[in-house]
Amino acid sequence: MKTALRTIAVIVISVGLLMVCLSCKESESTLPFEPNPETTIPDHFVTHVSDDLFSISYPSDWEIDTSFIKQAKTFAEQWTETNNMDIPVEHVNILLIAGKPFSPGYHPNVTIVSEPLTEDIETMEDLAKAEAQSIEAVCDEYEELSRVKTTINGQEATIIEYECVLPGIGPIHNLSMFTIDDDTIWGACCTLSTSLADFSDYEDDFYSIIRSFQILE
Repeated sequence: MKTALRTIAVIVISVGLLMVCLSCKESESTLPFEPNPETTIPDHFVTHVSDDLFSISYPSDWEIDTSFIKQAKTFAEQWTETNNMDIPVEHVNILLIAGKPFSPGYHPNVTIVSEPLTEDIETMEDLAKAEAQSIEAVCDEYEELSRVKTTINGQEATIIEYECVLPGIGPIHNLSMFTIDDDTIWGACCTLSTSLADFSDYEDDFYSIIRSFQILE
């Protein structure tokens, strides 16, 4: 199913959408804080270190999709144009796509992206709200299931779980993590097509993947 492969490209758009909804910024609200349990990488996981920038762990039967990274931004640009969305996709850096081999593509999967921090984002609450609004702006039937502030490997972060329907793609269930390091926003997004699998079967793995993310010095 081609949509399984394309989903991993389209979902990274959500990290590059801050400009869409920053004008909607309202008074700051406080996110519930969820203490981060001590990060334990499951025995069946492998750890990938990317160019001394970051590390991420995922199940050993997942693979890094090296061929699609170059195509992902082009597809994202085409998808936004097809759906008449004025979105600054060019600001997003796609750093990693990995997932379980699924013909043709990878499903479920994780995407790591980064983008420059804008001056409008001052707090984690600002970031969480902008990202949630941006995701909702490109989705149909958006339902946010949870949004919490936490720490991951010593880094303040927000985790958002949601379901939605992406136009031309289909229904997905996502677990997304956003954090700020100096002048960069980082995002790690685990994606599941709900027409192909049940989120409960991958929930533990998704949280382990998200919480294993580490920015390297």
